[in-house]
Amino acid sequence: MDVMELLAQVDLFRGLDESHRSRLANCTGTAHYQAGDVIITQGEEGTHLSIVVSGRVQVIRERAGREPIVLDELGPGKFVGEMALLDDRPRTATVIALEDTACLTLFKWHFRVELESHPDMAIAILPEISRRWRQALERLAAVA
Repeated sequence: MDVMELLAQVDLFRGLDESHRSRLANCTGTAHYQAGDVIITQGEEGTHLSIVVSGRVQVIRERAGREPIVLDELGPGKFVGEMALLDDRPRTATVIALEDTACLTLFKWHFRVELESHPDMAIAILPEISRRWRQALERLAAVA
């Protein structure tokens, strides 16, 4: 897996120049999950972003006393946990591997060091974060 190529294909990092992607690539790790494994648990501290390299994941929102809502199913090149890079709030959803899955991980403390050193990175990623928030609001409006 070429991490630089993968980051260039990920919507969140597509707007970054090659030097910024290279810096982030040096901060990544990998994690492997079997079908049914929980990758992220709603309510836990967010420590990292995960990019699906292979496999598929399901994103669900737990609801007290009600059935969980399936928010999304994601495959290679898609990412989850981006809010953990930006805030210190608990996870808003649970992510489960639907099949054997490999993820590239970027921990928030590494990301924040890079962002503090290169604040222009924020300008490049903000449009994608905004797009995802808008998408989430549209989904919410559709089910309300």
